[in-house]
Amino acid sequence: MPLDIYDKIMMLSKRRGFIYPSFEIYGGCAGFYDYGPLGSRLKQNIENLWRSFYLLKDNCVEISTPTITLHEVLKASGHVNEFTDLTVDCNKCKTSYKVEGIIEEGENVEDAIKNDNVKCPNCGTILKDTYPVNLMFSTTIGIGEGRAAFLRPETA
Repeated sequence: MPLDIYDKIMMLSKRRGFIYPSFEIYGGCAGFYDYGPLGSRLKQNIENLWRSFYLLKDNCVEISTPTITLHEVLKASGHVNEFTDLTVDCNKCKTSYKVEGIIEEGENVEDAIKNDNVKCPNCGTILKDTYPVNLMFSTTIGIGEGRAAFLRPETA
């Protein structure tokens, strides 16, 4: 099977030292990459270009903020309640799916699920019982019960 353009770019990026799969010696984790020597330089050049474009005009300034944000901040901004994807699990093969990715475009999610129109792409079982999944990475600040917090959504 011929490789698509994405696969070709990823292979070249790894071979030339732009990126490497993170945690590779421990089995890796899909979607996580470390910048290699060339990737680090490219990232730095893009950041510097962005800075030169925005910071040299309109009295813009740069700030750096913590990567971890308190629950209260993201609750107030609406992220806690709205930064979610509707998800469904297959009871037979135990695979989870983002509902939006497995229904027909323009189809109403509730109607599709209610009318048994959504089948597991893996095993064909009819899927039921959707639930929202918050897309932010949660953590706790402090010991004991601590304070609820999340990684900033734009870092995920």
